Amino acid sequence: MPDSRTESVGTPSEGKLLHAVRLSPHRGYLIRNRDRAFGTAELVHGVRKVFDQFVSRFPDAPRIEIHDLSLRKGGPMDDHRSHQSGRDVDIAYIFKSCKKKGCDFRRVRSSDLDVKKQWALLKPWLESGGAEAIFIDYSLQRVLYNEAKRQGASRDELALWFQYPRGRTFPLGVIRHVRAHNDHMHVRVA
Repeated sequence: MPDSRTESVGTPSEGKLLHAVRLSPHRGYLIRNRDRAFGTAELVHGVRKVFDQFVSRFPDAPRIEIHDLSLRKGGPMDDHRSHQSGRDVDIAYIFKSCKKKGCDFRRVRSSDLDVKKQWALLKPWLESGGAEAIFIDYSLQRVLYNEAKRQGASRDELALWFQYPRGRTFPLGVIRHVRAHNDHMHVRVA
C-alpha cells in the first residue's frame, strides 16, 4: 500500500481524522450509512482486503453489514465512545442463517454463529498484524478459539490472539471482551 495522506489524530475516544477515505461498496458487505463510513487509508484498505479474501473463499456467502467507521473529519459520533479518529469499524457477526439481504446487527449466541466463516473473516486481521484490537463478546470467543485451534493455530498464536480462556478481565489478547459487543465485532487498527 502506498504512503497514506490520511492522519489519525489523538485517540479513538478523543480524536479527529484528516484527509479521510470513504469505504466504497463491495459485494461482500453492506454499508449502513455512507456518511459514517470514513477512515484512514489503512483501515479502509484493510476492510476491503479482508472482504476480498473472504468473498474469494466463500463466493456465495451472504453480505455482511458494516455499521460505523468515523465521520469525515472524525470527532464525536452518536452511539459511540470511540470511532473518532478513523481507526475503528463495526462489522456484523455471521449467522448460520442470515436474513435475505445479508447478516445484520443482532445479538448472537455461540450456537447461532457461523464459526467457520466468522473465523475466515477474523484470521486475516490477526495474521497480518493489522488489528490492534478486536472486541468480541467473551461468550463467543470459546467457539472461535476452538475453530482457530482446529485449523492449526499454534499455542503461541492462540495466546497472542485470544483473551479466552483466561477470563473476560484478562488484559491481553487481540480478541478481547468489551461490553455491548454481542451483536457485532469491533475492529481497531494501529
